[in-house]
Amino acid sequence: MDPRELTVQMSQAKLSAVQVVSAFCKRAAYSHQICDLLLEIGFDLALRQARECDDYYKKHGELIGELHGLPFTMKDQFHIEGMPTSAGYIGWIGTFEGKTDSEKYMKSESLLVEQLKSLGAIPIGKTTLATGTWSAITNNNILGYAVNPHNRQLSTGGSSGGEVAMQALRGSCFGFGTDVGGSVSIPAAYQGVYSLKPSTGRISFQGGVKISPGQVAMPAVVGIMGPSLDVLQSVFKSTLSTRPWTRDQDVTRMPWQGLYDGQLPKRADLAFGFLENDGIVTPHPPVARAMRIVKKAMEMAGIELVGWHPPSNSEVANIHGSLARGDGCLDVWQALELSGEPLTPELELTFPKRRAAPPMSVVDYQSFVVRMVAFREKWNEYWESSFERTNNGHPVEAIISPVTPHAGIKRVQTKYSAYATSLNVLDYPSIGIPITVVDQHTDETDPKFKSLTSKDAEVMQTYDPGEFHGSPISIQLIGRRQDEERLFAMAKIVQDAVDNLENAGVDFLHC
Repeated sequence: MDPRELTVQMSQAKLSAVQVVSAFCKRAAYSHQICDLLLEIGFDLALRQARECDDYYKKHGELIGELHGLPFTMKDQFHIEGMPTSAGYIGWIGTFEGKTDSEKYMKSESLLVEQLKSLGAIPIGKTTLATGTWSAITNNNILGYAVNPHNRQLSTGGSSGGEVAMQALRGSCFGFGTDVGGSVSIPAAYQGVYSLKPSTGRISFQGGVKISPGQVAMPAVVGIMGPSLDVLQSVFKSTLSTRPWTRDQDVTRMPWQGLYDGQLPKRADLAFGFLENDGIVTPHPPVARAMRIVKKAMEMAGIELVGWHPPSNSEVANIHGSLARGDGCLDVWQALELSGEPLTPELELTFPKRRAAPPMSVVDYQSFVVRMVAFREKWNEYWESSFERTNNGHPVEAIISPVTPHAGIKRVQTKYSAYATSLNVLDYPSIGIPITVVDQHTDETDPKFKSLTSKDAEVMQTYDPGEFHGSPISIQLIGRRQDEERLFAMAKIVQDAVDNLENAGVDFLHC
């Protein structure tokens, strides 16, 4: 049942919060048995809060808030009162962020959690992640590898892969992760889950575990994952209703405007950018097919598509990596040293010399900030100039793009992630929309394939249609900075077009 319908049922006393939470606790436990997803289990706490929701309804005859009685889960990077937080570090078990004498242990709560509880939402557990978030594979020395519920031979992706898997298995109504390099959007694409990666300053991360906390040039953002666009929008809109900017100065004062509530813009007035590939890496065959499906759907809906050839992603990896890891990842290394735990295979790539790397000088670091700003300016100029190529004489509303060139990944690092990490550098929001699944017969490698670059050849070599058969494939819709409300409206237009194409009997396998 859709979370919004659950809310209706509870408002009519047809379901109680205890019934809803009990059902999802069982589902979350089942999900954990399949994929090793829960680092922290809070079922008893959740049932206690559910009883409080029911008592409130009996006394006042109304729901606490828009998310009354809805169970949610979070990546274990948020503090929830009554639950420990490990962030995947063995040395943090039984401590508050590695501090054994802190009074905050199991008593601290992230601001986002407080907001959600004030709306009636109920946390039931926290999900596994890559150790310290530093990997595109979800693996740590506490639970081990998280496997993709659609194909246990494949990874969930990372670093928010555990939370995405929980959503794929419907272990809670919606979930939260963090993203500084595709950590929400990429695993969501691998597991057929809807996702929002917002711009900075939209959802509070105050009181959460921040890796490299002094890195503010390109900080991690909190993303939302769930079963539909409507659920994502409802949760995002609800968090804004709590006015988080009054308590967190890093959140922009930007309430939900209701610009498109009840009515979407006319399709004939719209134009979208269409990024088939970035000129560096060609998407795997099923990803390319998903893009063709969306292209056909938009054309059938009479919506203009404009070929998108923005500034090259060639420098994205250098800018992104330097900004994200310019401090040498000292805080991650110190957390690992608390227990002396071995490096996971993924962290061996981060610490090849088995110690924290020397930090950049301030001058060198600032040079990468300057390059980031220049990259943003070039992109903005290109976007603004798109009015010259649209029929309506306005810049495109949003951009349709692959999330990742990979149709899935095994227990190796993602070979190329600039389709997603470029958005962290740009600070653009994106919404991931599931489109299709890999078909081993339809999505064979083109024998005439010619690589664009050496990296392109390397990425294509990772593709095996048999191994990836049945894996979900998503596309992403990219919006302008802090323009999430418009982006949701555009995403619904894309979703409607794809749904109409399918309802018209078009075979997605032969697009």
